[in-house]
Amino acid sequence: MPPEDFTPRSSEAAARLDQLLGEYCRRCGTPLLPHFSLETISKLVRNHPESGRIFDFCVEVQLQVAILQIDLARIGKSLRRPEATPLSDEDTFCHKMDVLRMNSDYIFRYRAIWDKVMSVIVLFVAPSEFEKFNKAGSRKVSFLKIAGASQALPSGFVDHILKTTEAFDKRFRTSEVHGSGSARRWVTGELEGWDSIQADMFWASNSLNKVLVALGAVFREPPP
Repeated sequence: MPPEDFTPRSSEAAARLDQLLGEYCRRCGTPLLPHFSLETISKLVRNHPESGRIFDFCVEVQLQVAILQIDLARIGKSLRRPEATPLSDEDTFCHKMDVLRMNSDYIFRYRAIWDKVMSVIVLFVAPSEFEKFNKAGSRKVSFLKIAGASQALPSGFVDHILKTTEAFDKRFRTSEVHGSGSARRWVTGELEGWDSIQADMFWASNSLNKVLVALGAVFREPPP
């Protein structure tokens, strides 16, 4: 494997990474969503003062979103009600542990992606403000001040990001990071399948997809 597969330094290498990631997703049974092209981004930001960091963040977002979609597909599969065949206590516990692992992985990966998306946006529209954003006590507050002042972003774009992250933190992340955890209770609760709390994570994925599609549109325009 060429050493630049995960850190492509040319448009050609970026195009190859797009292809490789698409193949990986295909083999996992979950198509890569066409939010944006790394090849296109590599060309667009070539003359941007923060081209290297923007592109590195975009690569990371693309890789992590692909893994997130695969995780989500597996979570969806776990929501299907098992057949009526009686399971031993050991089988039931092991299944629930698998579900807990998937839920926890999804929560932390999903929230980390949002921080990377906000970093990309700040670097792209206000590169001189990035260090301030990166060191802020609350990145969400800093992001609102910086990105909210940009004319390069679609109307409602910043508000959508903040509302989504706030809702996700309240529903999922805060308890996992700062509390005693809630995901482990989902897998032992009375609600099952598509009525369970974990099924609500599909809302979170849809909200992220909308932003990534909009971000892809921004990256198809000349830089500000």
